Amino acid sequence: MLFRSVFFPILAIVLGFFFKSTAVASVPERIVSTHLCADQLLLLLESKEKIVSLSYFSSDPNFSNFSSEAIGFHKNHGLVEELLPFNPDLVITGEYSALPTTAMLKRIGIPVIQLPVSNNFNEIFLNIRRVAAAVGKQSLGEELIEKFIFELKKVSSFEEKKPVAVLYWPNGYTPGNNSLAAEVLRYVGFGNLGQRYGTSSASYMALEQLVLSQPDIVVIPQRGSASLASDVPHHRALRLMFDEGRIVKIPDRLWTCGGPAVIEALQILRHIRKKIR
Repeated sequence: MLFRSVFFPILAIVLGFFFKSTAVASVPERIVSTHLCADQLLLLLESKEKIVSLSYFSSDPNFSNFSSEAIGFHKNHGLVEELLPFNPDLVITGEYSALPTTAMLKRIGIPVIQLPVSNNFNEIFLNIRRVAAAVGKQSLGEELIEKFIFELKKVSSFEEKKPVAVLYWPNGYTPGNNSLAAEVLRYVGFGNLGQRYGTSSASYMALEQLVLSQPDIVVIPQRGSASLASDVPHHRALRLMFDEGRIVKIPDRLWTCGGPAVIEALQILRHIRKKIR
């Protein structure tokens, strides 16, 4: 413990002297992302030549909307020893991702942007603007936002009737009222079963409780990697108690991160909402 308490502060000082000379210019040239959501915004806004590393999730089609575009990039796990050899002049990460790495990078003078979780459309716009400003692509960022708003207007719903939907995730969890998925439901004209129980954050919902509540539709993820947790939303009881038209499968990747891909989730649910009278 004594070794760690002495070694790491000294390491930070030494690295700091080295990297001060390579501090970020007005427009970064060697950009690293350590977070899935940062990966996707970076690929939308920056040229590939300036991106030196992406997170290890970036090329996984179960999670990323840009898995094909991410092929060929070096992948990282958010460890400082992986990132320093690239001599980055900007690192983009998540608000709660790789916190020890973030702290070390800041101590040695490497600029870091931490993107908050996007729980609504306005927060998506803010993150697009954060990344666009950091890489000097503000005009492109505003274009993405304008396109997003244009698509939002096409799927918005103002009907008084609110059919009830439930978001049923692996392990029987349902996102809370303050989640991006709940925002999508509200926007296209659904009530959220989770709101009936007053849950603002993710909470567990027993399968029996869901079946007894009989929402109009059950929104579940498409099957990803095999696990007992991911089997729960695909339980045989749901198939028996809800006909095929009432179970809606949406890929996690569409709304795991806040970005333009969420429009596809909105379109799927709006199409279903129009069929319910």
